[in-house]
Amino acid sequence: MVTRTILDRFGATYGPSGALKLTGRMNFSVRKARPVPYNTASPEEIDTYVGNTIKAIRRHVGLDYSIICLDAAGLADSPSSALGIRPRGGRDTVGVNFSTKTTRIMGALGANTLDIQFHEKADAVAVISLLEYVRRKRGKIFVILDNASAHRSKAVDEYVRKMGGRVVLWFLPPRTPQHNPIEVLWREIKRAIADIYFGGIDQMRTAIIRMLRRGEVAIVSLFRYMLEAMDCRGPVARACTA
Repeated sequence: MVTRTILDRFGATYGPSGALKLTGRMNFSVRKARPVPYNTASPEEIDTYVGNTIKAIRRHVGLDYSIICLDAAGLADSPSSALGIRPRGGRDTVGVNFSTKTTRIMGALGANTLDIQFHEKADAVAVISLLEYVRRKRGKIFVILDNASAHRSKAVDEYVRKMGGRVVLWFLPPRTPQHNPIEVLWREIKRAIADIYFGGIDQMRTAIIRMLRRGEVAIVSLFRYMLEAMDCRGPVARACTA
């Protein structure tokens, strides 16, 4: 399509590789389009959600709640790709893990805090474990999270009911994970470990914890509208970035 367009408009002949180089210089890449799910929230619904979230955060901050964004991500202990640039000829040997064992990392992101746990499954038990851990550390919590089945489970509902208002869940619109800032953290962690060989899940977990403690993977900030709704002051103000 690109080569034909160039030929029709400019009379220049390009092959596929030349067209790819041109599109690459314009910051385009060849990839499959991601379909928009039929029930994704509309821009109007997102605007309404943001407005309601600002009001809810202000109300709960006034009642001494800590604002938390919760989510889970799946990680595999194998390298992201078996391919690499090697010298021609010969048979170099490198450590490769073909176990493809996976783990789930659960995270609770605050204005300038991050709590994580590792679980075999991102199920209701794991969600309740992290909620209870954060609640014990921070007191009353207002939790922003997506509509994953574990988050909407009867077990989690029962746990929240037993907390008697000390845990409040605030759900994102349907299929809008990009509106949870912790998604940025998952992307950075996966990028940091993408080319590292691990001897197993335990080694990967240890490496991720060490990276976070050393600041090799920065703790991301909450979205600006969340921070402004919290009216950050004092030590927390460092997290209030543009």
